[in-house]
Amino acid sequence: MAPGLIRDACALLNLPAKGREADILDSLAGPHHVTAIAVRETHKLRGAEPGEYDVVTLTPLVETRRLVAVTPTSREVERFVGLAEDLDDGEALALAVAGYRRMCLVTDDRKAIATVRKHGPDIACRTTPEWVHEWARSAAPCADAIAHAVRRIETRACYCPRPTDPLAKWWQRARSGGA
Repeated sequence: MAPGLIRDACALLNLPAKGREADILDSLAGPHHVTAIAVRETHKLRGAEPGEYDVVTLTPLVETRRLVAVTPTSREVERFVGLAEDLDDGEALALAVAGYRRMCLVTDDRKAIATVRKHGPDIACRTTPEWVHEWARSAAPCADAIAHAVRRIETRACYCPRPTDPLAKWWQRARSGGA
């Protein structure tokens, strides 16, 4: 089995925000790993009305092994402690696990991405626009479904790529149904 990907909390939250999580994970190369911290931090999304929140449960995805829960080793915990001085716990643990297990880190956290570029050149890093783009290519949903997914991620998880993101223009076209 390939090492796969490990999602931190910010990237993990965008998955249920899009909806149809199982279908998305099934269409993307995996396996897809998560830490207990990431699962714990991914507990609510903005609801349909202002001030309203929906509870997120990832248990079905873990039970069906679409998301594989990882337990960090003692070496990963040591690395996590050092990384947690500069990063949030979820990002630090995901990065520590990615480094030791040669997994691809899926994150939208700018500090985590900068840390990977500075200290972990052997660690691949992917962002939400990259996995949404991959899903759009591999699953080939209609343009309206892609637009709906992008808008849900923006409104429910409060995520929008920076204008400098390589896929920012694609994201904008996708949002308006022109992907």
